[in-house]
Amino acid sequence: LVAFGPALAGHFRPAPGVYPDFVQEWLSARNYWAGDPVYVPQREALRRHTGEDLPGFDAELPWNAHPPVAVLAALPFGLIRDYPTAHLAWNVVAAALFAAGLVLVARELGVPGRGWAAAAGVAAVVSCNAVHSHVFQG
Repeated sequence: LVAFGPALAGHFRPAPGVYPDFVQEWLSARNYWAGDPVYVPQREALRRHTGEDLPGFDAELPWNAHPPVAVLAALPFGLIRDYPTAHLAWNVVAAALFAAGLVLVARELGVPGRGWAAAAGVAAVVSCNAVHSHVFQG
């Protein structure tokens, strides 16, 4: 927890000007709420919703590459005008749902959730590279 916890917490909200993968859903959701087509070029949408023009932003993916259902899930977060705050909100909701899922599975399997077993489970999740990547990407 001491070694990996701060790094994981730092991934919950990206620094200003950093746009990981969730930006695709957020931009499409922002487009929806603005009455624009959901799948406009990403660079144009970024310029429209953040005021930033990053020339290499759409070099690999000029369009949102995620399916419409991903945009649908992100619609509430498109109401948040600031990308880092929307990313943080998305990650907080996802972390709460992930924790609830783990608790439900552990309860069904009869896994004891007290003391060292719970601490070891939390430490395993916090130190997992896949969890870090998921949180960073949104």
